[in-house]
Amino acid sequence: MLVGPKLLRQVFNDTESEVLWLIIGAPEAELEPGEEHDKKLFYPIDPKQLPKELNGIV
Repeated sequence: MLVGPKLLRQVFNDTESEVLWLIIGAPEAELEPGEEHDKKLFYPIDPKQLPKELNGIV
């Protein structure tokens, strides 16, 4: 599955079964020497924020 860079994504398992995930990511372009990446490109919203489907679930 290819997910575009501007879409928020999060992986979770809501079953009793154990799941093995293989997730691969890559930046849109290489960084120049000494250049630091902008974390907002990876986490536009708090990375610990749950998806709306899990809102209120403990």
